[in-house]
Amino acid sequence: MTFRNRCLLYRCFHSTLLLTAWMVLTACAGPELTDQKNDMTTLSMSELDSGNLLYRKGCYHQSLTHFFRAFELFTLSDRLEGVAMCLNNIGNVYNSLDSVETALLFYDEAYTTYITLNDMKGAIHALTNKASSLITHNQLSRAETVMTEAERISAQAGISFPQLIINRGILLTKKREFQKAEQLLRQAVTAIDSENTPAFASAHFALGTLMMKTARHAESLPFFHQALRADQKAHFQQGIAEDLLSIGDAMVFIEKQKEAISYYKRSLLIYTLINRQEKKEELLKKLETISQKGTSDLSIVHFFLDQWGKDNYGDAVCN
Repeated sequence: MTFRNRCLLYRCFHSTLLLTAWMVLTACAGPELTDQKNDMTTLSMSELDSGNLLYRKGCYHQSLTHFFRAFELFTLSDRLEGVAMCLNNIGNVYNSLDSVETALLFYDEAYTTYITLNDMKGAIHALTNKASSLITHNQLSRAETVMTEAERISAQAGISFPQLIINRGILLTKKREFQKAEQLLRQAVTAIDSENTPAFASAHFALGTLMMKTARHAESLPFFHQALRADQKAHFQQGIAEDLLSIGDAMVFIEKQKEAISYYKRSLLIYTLINRQEKKEELLKKLETISQKGTSDLSIVHFFLDQWGKDNYGDAVCN
């Protein structure tokens, strides 16, 4: 069982163009882009929007193209707040592609840009994403240093940032300090508004994972289901697939194989459509292990996997 420690995308609302997003921020990083109503700004935000749409599908390489284009356009108009948003989002893509050190370079540059803008919330956001990346890749000592700096800025500026609490809870869980971690994560799930879908899903998923790690498998299920509902609401495909996989794992532990198969199948099909080959293989192995006990027929699953393989369907989803 692994943590899904989410790095958060930045999106803002432009005065002349309403942008819908999988992540809804209560405030934008840096000044809102309301004073520029020209084609350059509109195009920049459109590219950012396209990148976020592809990111939430798990189409990382394609999202990167749009984030780079947005970065170029914001650079040409010298809009540092837009540049910082792009740097943050590009870092998220490289993190998702497991290019950790490259991701950290972009997070560091985003942080520096936010400091230049005197945007402390943006700076905290960049540090939080950097810490999330380090925690996910088990670089806990480095993550501790980054977390401490983010918490210092947060306290000094009087800015509340839910992902800081979640990150601290996940870090404590990785250190096997389960009691302290649970206290923080329960605080997070209580405090975070369900409308803040990324943080809401992340907190519930983290608490569900802690329950699994402490052998409270049945207790994990309500938290994973809450994460699933939030990700479904946000249309965040990779998150949905991870939630379904985790629910399936919990069902196996409580010996509900039939239910586990249903969740595994749903997760497998999503991972296949967004071209996550390693997850596809992991789930096939899980399903085949259960099916050897005569619990399920996987013929229809293999039918779709074969069909999508022939048609390169995953490419169609991302394009």
